[in-house]
Amino acid sequence: MDYRDLNKAIDSNPGPDVPSCDQKLRDWRLPGQEQVIVDIRKAYLQVRLHPSLLPYLAVVWPEKLYVMTRMGFGLAVAPKVMNAIVKFATLDFPQVDNYVDDLFVPEEEAEAVKSKLEHYGLPTKPAEPLAQARVLGLQVSKRDGNLVWKRCDGVSLSCPKNPTKRQISKWCGALTAHCPVCKWLRPAASFLKRMANLSTDGWDDAVPDCVATLCTEFEKQVGCADPVSGRWSINTADSAAWTVWCDASDTAMGVVLDVDGVVVEDKAWLRPSDDKRHNNAELDAVIKGLNLASHWGLQRLVVKTDSKTVHSWLVSMLQDVERVKVGGLHELLVRRRVQIIQEIVKVAGMEVIVACVPSAENRADPCSSYMAGMCQDSQEGRSTRSS
Repeated sequence: MDYRDLNKAIDSNPGPDVPSCDQKLRDWRLPGQEQVIVDIRKAYLQVRLHPSLLPYLAVVWPEKLYVMTRMGFGLAVAPKVMNAIVKFATLDFPQVDNYVDDLFVPEEEAEAVKSKLEHYGLPTKPAEPLAQARVLGLQVSKRDGNLVWKRCDGVSLSCPKNPTKRQISKWCGALTAHCPVCKWLRPAASFLKRMANLSTDGWDDAVPDCVATLCTEFEKQVGCADPVSGRWSINTADSAAWTVWCDASDTAMGVVLDVDGVVVEDKAWLRPSDDKRHNNAELDAVIKGLNLASHWGLQRLVVKTDSKTVHSWLVSMLQDVERVKVGGLHELLVRRRVQIIQEIVKVAGMEVIVACVPSAENRADPCSSYMAGMCQDSQEGRSTRSS
């Protein structure tokens, strides 16, 4: 039974205890002891409703009386309730981490945790080793001695026929949601959603043929070479070299975080179509890159940009040997962004080195080429890359 209509009468705030899927994936990818994944069977249906509520949950259909005794589908507070229950049931196991009904458990504690959950009426599926488990929508496996992840098998990549704006938005979201690395797919999906949004007013109206053709081409490219994949385990040793590549074009901003040449995570954001302030966009990309690095708790970081102007501003700010030289109409906007960068570095306690990578080297370096595939090279203006 669908409870979504009840959400209109529920005042539900996310609160600080609701986990973030992106952050949980970051925590689980850090190295540690051998872990297994424990999943609760039909999790929400294991949550019983208090007997005092049962008179309000009687349903006659057809000519038979039914009483809903379990929490229904689509309730806004369901994840918070489930998360609180699992946290309470695993209080005796401080090393257990969970995202709603998925538990990240040390291998030696798996059986004890399963027994404790069953004691509270929460039956579980058999524990899966991390090397062959499905984790928060990603399939983890071992290849060449390393743990790698990819999109789960069986996930449909097909666009609906006669797509509407709502269907395109849902489809693009499903292709990129919670995936740490999407390469060209992330900005392309955002661009497709923008085209669908501009082409029609109603969410359930069919999009024009030109947008439907874009969907067909987009589906073909994803089917031929799905870019959603990457290394699962992350090197967090003190000697690890963390680099965040930041770039902006007339179309998008992108950041790529890598460690020792292995891409850890990427992000991309479309720019407003009427925004032509390029240096500001380059600074915004640096801010977003530092924010991404802060989620990993990094202390030492190299920030790379291909803008000599932004490089000079950041070096002047970080080394504090001379004042940041800014002029023109956007002086106040630039200074404010540089101040934000300075505050992020200070609050996060980062040791940041800024490097300028010329466009020629950008194309030769493997990681820079990867970065260039996400958004246009800022030195080439409005030119569009094949990706």
